[in-house]
Formats: sequence, C-alpha cells, structure tokens
Amino acid sequence: MRRIGSVLVALIVSSAVSGSAQGLSRADSVQRRNDCRLAAQIVRTGQPQTKRTWAADVIGRCGREGPPAIVELWRTAPADIRSLTALLAVGSRLPDRRLAAFAMTVAQDPARPALVRAAAMVLIGRFLDSHDTTPISEVIQAVDRPGHTCMRRYSFHTYAVAADVEPLEPGFRDTALRVLRVLQHDPGSDLVRTSARCVASFATPGTLT
Repeated sequence: MRRIGSVLVALIVSSAVSGSAQGLSRADSVQRRNDCRLAAQIVRTGQPQTKRTWAADVIGRCGREGPPAIVELWRTAPADIRSLTALLAVGSRLPDRRLAAFAMTVAQDPARPALVRAAAMVLIGRFLDSHDTTPISEVIQAVDRPGHTCMRRYSFHTYAVAADVEPLEPGFRDTALRVLRVLQHDPGSDLVRTSARCVASFATPGTLT
C-alpha cells in the first residue's frame, strides 16, 4: 500500500505541473518507447523514487504501456478524493479499451468502495466525451442536492491521444450507457446511483429514465 500511495502522490504532482512531457513529445520513436517502458516499470514498482513524478507525467502519453500500468493502480485505489482525482487526470488521457473495460468492471463491483466506483463512472464519462472534465467532487455534492442534480464541467481543450492506444470498442458507448442505466438502481449506495445518473445525463441529456 505504501508503494501505491507514493505513486499516487506522484500522479497528483504530475497532474498539477507539466514539464518533462515536452521532452517526450519531441523524442524520436525509439526514445519514446524506451521512456514508456521505463515509466510503466516505475509506476508499477514505485522505484526509483527520484523518477516517480517523471514516470507519472510520461505514462499518460504511452498508449501501449500506459493503460495496463494505470489499471494496476486502479486495482488497489484507495477511497481518497485526491488519489482518485489523480488517477482520473492521467486515465482521461488514455481512452483505451483495456482501461475502459476495467473502469466498467470497477463501477459494477459492489465490493469496491462507493467513492472508487463513482470515480470509475466519471472516467467512463470522460471516455464518452473527451471534453468532459466533471470532477469526482461534483457527483459527491450532487448526492445532497434536491433531485440529485449535477453541474457538468466542460473544456474545449483535449489531450492528444497516443498513437498506439487500443481504440475503444465500437459498441463502447451503448455498453457504457446500458451499465449506467443499471447502476442508477444500485441497491447499495446513493453515491453510486447519483454518479450513474449524472454521467448518463451528461452523455445523453434529456433521456434518463
């Protein structure tokens, strides 16, 4: 858990500042592959400590190595807003079928904390619309609002998708919306139900049942 925590701290730092990524964007393909392999190894192991922030910054631009490394962090992600926000920041830059499938698995898993499930749904929403930037804090606050209304955050800025990312499944949108409809009636958590309604409403405004 200490290793996971330290890597998530690096993710938090990298989501707030950016610098090393500029070097990666200018690197040739061989250097890029080497950087991505090293970044994935550091994200998984947490070592060396001095390279954690660099690795967390680079991994979001690695279409082949990035999603599996981020999935490993999601497996043991704590129910902590800062950690989940960091995971969302880097995961949003990798609209990859492996990461999307795992996010849907987490969202439907009653054994995972409600906050982690909610964060997984927020990630699904960002994959449905790359301009969506609604934070996890918004769906938390929506639980206490009359009618559980959500205020969507939107940005015209989008990240460049890594060339070697595995594209989302052709039926991802339909599958995701079907999962969200089911989760709107989740028996275990008001936060899960509200998150599902919010994310589905952003993707298909005016069509909630």
